[in-house]
Amino acid sequence: PGVTAAQLLPAAGLIGTLGRNSEMGPNFADLNIGIHKTFRLTERARAELRAEAFNTLNSANFDSPVNNIGNAAFGNILTAADARQFQLLLRFTF
Repeated sequence: PGVTAAQLLPAAGLIGTLGRNSEMGPNFADLNIGIHKTFRLTERARAELRAEAFNTLNSANFDSPVNNIGNAAFGNILTAADARQFQLLLRFTF
């Protein structure tokens, strides 16, 4: 007799027979930078000014493709990581 489709599928809870790290997603490049300066206001009080930038080069970092073979979007990349972000912080210590 022939082989049925159920016999070709991996057991429940298993991904398949591919080896570890055999599926590779797109490359990821990220550069985060931050600078800060502390100012003395009085003998005990200080102020800190901090600026931070995430994904400074604004690289397009795509997520892994859909790996569910039953999904109509199988093999497509549908999402990406966040774009460039900045944040400023002003902290007073006394």
